[in-house]
Amino acid sequence: MSHGDGLRDAALAGSGLAWLATWLVATDLQVGRLRAIPIPSAPQDMDVHVLWPKSRTFSPQIRASVDALVRTFQPIPPRDQL
Repeated sequence: MSHGDGLRDAALAGSGLAWLATWLVATDLQVGRLRAIPIPSAPQDMDVHVLWPKSRTFSPQIRASVDALVRTFQPIPPRDQL
């Protein structure tokens, strides 16, 4: 079980709010077991880390995903700019 699974189970049991990936709770949302609470934007202090298999080059899919994350979570703090 991952942390997401445990948080999902707790939310389904009525233990409170949980910030979960949409893909993890898509069925629960569709059938009404859970309700989504929209938030205006991601918290400013949330770190996002991307991991991928080691290789010399990015696959086009990984490159597109990383580029989309960078656009979504800009600006990059100066300490994290490479």
